[in-house]
Amino acid sequence: MNPLPFDLVMFDLDGTLIDSAPGILKGFETAFAQCGVTALRPWSTALIGPPMLQTIAIQSGSQEPSLLDALRAEFVACYDSEGYRLSEPYPGI
Repeated sequence: MNPLPFDLVMFDLDGTLIDSAPGILKGFETAFAQCGVTALRPWSTALIGPPMLQTIAIQSGSQEPSLLDALRAEFVACYDSEGYRLSEPYPGI
């Protein structure tokens, strides 16, 4: 029997306990470069938050599913291989 009143504890790390913005922005920048697409606005933390495909569509100025899928795939490849390593805990965590 578990002496605690719960069996599981979950943490929302991304943006709560760790700053993942540097890796996310690197992922977007790399994806756009790999696909030969110029972002319509400079990459900034103000773009982080909405669903990824929405951000990619806004930044690319396209609704073309094949382009959005390619950009998403490149983002994931970059973030999963190196971008996540740029995350840092917020001070005091």
